[in-house]
Amino acid sequence: PLTVLKGYTDFLEEYIPSDQMQPEKLLQTTGKMSVHVKRIQHYVNMMAEVQRVEDTPVTPKPVTDKAICDQLRGIIDGIKRNSAFSMSFHTELHRETLNLDMEIVQRVLDNLLSNAMRYAKSTIRVTVNCQDNYLLLSVSDDGGGFAQEYLETPFIPFRPENGAGHFGLGLNICRTLCRNHDGELSIGNGLNGGAMVTASFKIR
Repeated sequence: PLTVLKGYTDFLEEYIPSDQMQPEKLLQTTGKMSVHVKRIQHYVNMMAEVQRVEDTPVTPKPVTDKAICDQLRGIIDGIKRNSAFSMSFHTELHRETLNLDMEIVQRVLDNLLSNAMRYAKSTIRVTVNCQDNYLLLSVSDDGGGFAQEYLETPFIPFRPENGAGHFGLGLNICRTLCRNHDGELSIGNGLNGGAMVTASFKIR
């Protein structure tokens, strides 16, 4: 955005003093500059968010499998009411009580759903289960999936996602939250296409 703004600034400095610019062209140029100022503002806000995420403390508490399902299903149902996507929720929890920081788990689900909604065609699937001593949370969609380049070198900060104009920090934030909880974030494509992201959280 800074490079673009400098180009517009140079343009204005050249033509405004010589009175060669029509008012309509001036308004059009300043309007374009305003768009890129907002992009910089968004960038700065995301940088601050990354720092806050890195400093997020983990406070695990005992939570029942029913409470986990109810909290996650509540997020999905709330988003589903305001979208045209078909969302399904599947659970395979076989432990009555788990020690987790559910604030972090829910925050990761929020981010993963937001990401999936940008690229899904019509369907999003959420699956929750336990493996070894981890809670696994998977979100998959029926979109175009991850590009091979992204699969080979994932989580590069500030790389635009699929040229869509995003700064590509959503998945990086999720990975940081998972790592805070001694887990990890993995990405891939499903057998039938579409992206699949799986977050793991260590059960303390």
